[in-house]
Amino acid sequence: MPTVLNLGGILFEELGRDPEKDWSLVKMTLPPKKGSSYMQRLHRHPSDEPVKIVSGQAIVVHGFDLDQLTTAEVNEGEEYYIK
Repeated sequence: MPTVLNLGGILFEELGRDPEKDWSLVKMTLPPKKGSSYMQRLHRHPSDEPVKIVSGQAIVVHGFDLDQLTTAEVNEGEEYYIK
C-alpha cells in the first residue's frame, strides 16, 4: 500500500521506492481550489530532484540567494531537474 501524506492540502503519494539507492518516486497533487496562482513557501531540497508535470503548468524558482534566483516555466509533459 503506498504512503499518502496530506500537507497543507497538497497530496503526496509515494509510487515507488528503492531503499538501496535512497530514492522514492512521489506524485504531488496541488488541489484546484488553491487556484492557478498558488505558491509554495521557500524551502530547500537536499539533492537534485527530477520533476515531471503531468497536467497543468508550473513556474519553478530556485536558488540560494534572493539576488541570484532562476526561474523556469515547466509545461504539461515536460521534465525539469530541481537543483
